[in-house]
Amino acid sequence: MIDIQVSLLVLIPAIGSILSLFTKRPEKVATWSSLIASLLSILIAALTFLQKVDYEKVYYSYGPIEIGWYMDAASALVGMLIAIVGFCSIMESLNYISPNNKEHPITSKFNRYYSLMLLFMSSALGFVFSSSLTFMIIFFELTSLCSWGLISFYETEEAKSAGLIAFTITHIAAFGLYAATGIIYYETGSVDLRNLSSLPSGLKLISLIGLLIASWGKGAQFPFHIWLPRAMSAPTPVSAYLHAAALVKLGAFLAIRTMMWAGSIPNSVAYICAIFAVITMLYSLTLYFPQTDIKKLLAYSTISQLSYIFTGVSLIAMGSKLAIIASVLYIFAHGFGKGLFFLTAGAISLSSGTRDLREIKGLIKKQKASGIGFTVATATITGVPPFGCFWGKLLLILSAVQLGSILSYTLAVIMIAESFVAFIWMLRWLTSCVWGEPSEKIANSSPLGLPTKTALYLLVTLSTVSAYIALPVLLW
Repeated sequence: MIDIQVSLLVLIPAIGSILSLFTKRPEKVATWSSLIASLLSILIAALTFLQKVDYEKVYYSYGPIEIGWYMDAASALVGMLIAIVGFCSIMESLNYISPNNKEHPITSKFNRYYSLMLLFMSSALGFVFSSSLTFMIIFFELTSLCSWGLISFYETEEAKSAGLIAFTITHIAAFGLYAATGIIYYETGSVDLRNLSSLPSGLKLISLIGLLIASWGKGAQFPFHIWLPRAMSAPTPVSAYLHAAALVKLGAFLAIRTMMWAGSIPNSVAYICAIFAVITMLYSLTLYFPQTDIKKLLAYSTISQLSYIFTGVSLIAMGSKLAIIASVLYIFAHGFGKGLFFLTAGAISLSSGTRDLREIKGLIKKQKASGIGFTVATATITGVPPFGCFWGKLLLILSAVQLGSILSYTLAVIMIAESFVAFIWMLRWLTSCVWGEPSEKIANSSPLGLPTKTALYLLVTLSTVSAYIALPVLLW
């Protein structure tokens, strides 16, 4: 039964994508098919989520080709995140992909937009539930293709360049995944990632580095990070989905999976992962300060926040079991918080025509949903209790302290310091944008539509309770 549910979870948005693309009534059929497909995906993801079992089903296997599904607590949680944030992104798109959008009025290409969003959802779900590396590669590349099309959606020179850069970097990084797959198949005759643990030490090291490169590219970690800020030329609901669930989180998920199943891991891999995570964290933090475009600020925030998960990956490589729980929890909690922040930014820009933080003031008086969304999203991603990222950061720090090495203690101190600085800086923008009298842009903003408000309030709720949903599942 579970294999049917997972198959439907991947197939329903794919079918919706085809319907959206070929309909002759794009504004109605594309939007409704997207809503229905994404809502059904949530329902099926919830049913799958409630099974509370590890499950594997291989439908076809011949040589390096294997088609099947694998589900455990990690994939169930990330699958749920992908489905819910996808639904919320499509909900806001009903107002955003519209001629009434003050920042980017849109009167055409509805088919293309909704078709790509649903294919993006299907591909991301397929990736996290794949039972084999070859199946993972297919979905890995499909998500890159979808992001290319969606980032380029406005077809300006900036947008087309950003889409191409995103695709090129993530595709080049994917060669690490190809190399690891080839090595594992050549050595074991299987394309199961779990066979990584049986490789000789030299081949295992090469495979681990290859898989990390693929993860860094998809997860926008240094030195592959440059594509993500440029990708902010995409429609904001696309940015929300790309950051929160359907692209960069897949890189982190792959890295966690790799370390979970690698068996004995060379110390050098843990050191390399830790060094690159720290470089990414500190470098992206310094780029918070000059940003006045809310989407650019959130882009560098995502790069920094993903480096927490990759710090967790280094702790897993050092032998911490608690870091597995902490890292998956962080993906789940941060996904809802970052999705909320981007959709709040989208609500502000479509109703007021600005993304400039200096022009956004008094949200709580004029746009209560945006004001609440901005507040909860800030608290979530900066790790304020009781929101989900607090527990993720706490468990990551405890994981580092528990290991008791000089490196792990250093990582704990760096995470605490970054959290403090990021909180202070984000608090500055929170007080400036949410409270006080409305600025001219906000005072003259249009009322938010019901779909946008629904998406924001759903993510406000989930940002608040995400840790309390995830922790019982991760402790199965």
